[in-house]
Amino acid sequence: VTQLMLAAALHDRGDHNAALELRERTLATLLHHGADASVLVQSAQEALARSLRAVGQRRRSLEIYALVVDRWRRQFGADAELTLVAELGLAITRYADEDNAGALAQVEQLLPRLAGDPDGLHALTAATIRGNALFGLGRLPEARAALEAAHAAAVRTLGPDHSAALDVLDSLIYVLRAQGELRPAYDLAVDSLARHARRLGDDHPLTLLCTHHVARLEGALGDWPSALARARKAADAARARLGPRHPFALGLRLEAGIAAMEVGELREARADLLEAADLLEATAGPEHPTTLRARATLAQLALLTGDAATSRDQLTRLHAEAARRLGDDHPEVLTLRNNLGL
Repeated sequence: VTQLMLAAALHDRGDHNAALELRERTLATLLHHGADASVLVQSAQEALARSLRAVGQRRRSLEIYALVVDRWRRQFGADAELTLVAELGLAITRYADEDNAGALAQVEQLLPRLAGDPDGLHALTAATIRGNALFGLGRLPEARAALEAAHAAAVRTLGPDHSAALDVLDSLIYVLRAQGELRPAYDLAVDSLARHARRLGDDHPLTLLCTHHVARLEGALGDWPSALARARKAADAARARLGPRHPFALGLRLEAGIAAMEVGELREARADLLEAADLLEATAGPEHPTTLRARATLAQLALLTGDAATSRDQLTRLHAEAARRLGDDHPEVLTLRNNLGL
């Protein structure tokens, strides 16, 4: 129990790899002592699933969450808090794995069961997942309405600096950016970054994720030198804190490569983009939106270096793969289509 509590503290502090290692070791010890059916083991497995999701091992996380949900349902019933929390974790992981339709279906089954406490933390988490899944399905007006309502409720009941309120705010930033409202999205991202840094420190994973948002929006607004400096500094911090294969480190390395390309540092851009694309393909899979974005940027880089035919062939292939995996209305698919002039 003490080891699980220590692992939870490490996870909350942002030491995801250390938390994962300790949770794996603790679970193995419990199973070695024959406690495979105990509540403690199921709790340890659920905690392990959270750690796996945090470091990008989503498929294994999904398998464990599904197992835990089934066991909690059979042992305590569908409406028990343990079951509801595990189902929320499963829905979050489905969204992280780009199963937006599955995440939406699951969370819409959950919300009526959480109606007794509509402003409670579980209901707010479910509402946030719903907004995120709608965004992933390209239903931007619905996503924005859902996330704005969830953010207002979180601020009202928990305060603007609570982690749940900040989670919703960060999701809303994605939607605003996708709708082309870049300046409002940037202002919210800067505010979110300041709040995260004040609460958690500059090198906490969630602060680094906010830094990624700000850098991407700086680039979208045309300030590529600032985007490059911010992304490179944060990418180095994420690599040192989380390791080179962590999703946040890879996202920032990708952002640095994009910014380097835009300011004309093509050799540096190629190095950053190749590293990000190869590691993303190995960790998140070839059809994950961030992997596709990295490969699409490499195709754009080929165009800048004079290889127009290769660039178009790569973009055409990536568009077909993305549309098959994510659907025609996903934001990354729309970006690829725009790059092809379709």
